[in-house]
Amino acid sequence: MRKVDDVRKHIVRREIKKGDKTIYKAPRIQRLITEKRLRRKALNKRNRVDRWKATKEAHQAYEKLLSKYLKEKKATDKAARLQAIGAKAGAKPAPAAPAKPVAPAKAQAPVAKPVAPAKATPAPAKQAAPAKATPAPAKAAAPAKPAAPAKAAAPAKEAKKGGKK
Repeated sequence: MRKVDDVRKHIVRREIKKGDKTIYKAPRIQRLITEKRLRRKALNKRNRVDRWKATKEAHQAYEKLLSKYLKEKKATDKAARLQAIGAKAGAKPAPAAPAKPVAPAKAQAPVAKPVAPAKATPAPAKQAAPAKATPAPAKAAAPAKPAAPAKAAAPAKEAKKGGKK
């Protein structure tokens, strides 16, 4: 069909019989199905399906990542609980004679103690915080730095004032 063709001649009409009368009904011209409309409809459908597939894949990837994270968290929590229970159980059977299997656990406890001094090293770093009083003047210098851009901003304000007049 070309632009010069009369679309009213190409409408598919339905024949309806009421008693002895025959009536013909036709769709509104604005709703005619053209090749352009069919192409647009197919493109829209393809886009909808593609978006749906992308969303589905993203959801599956997220679920996989979430399950991996939860498994790791669960394993970490379980190990922490076992360690806490082992520490409590290790403290109670220590006076008992069959505490020999717990003794290696005690040997592991001193291994944990060297980790504690490692934590103690950050504590002196906190003591170094008062030594950071020298950086405090640097903070005082920091307002001086914004002051310099403020001076640069002042001519811009003058330029704006000049533009407004």
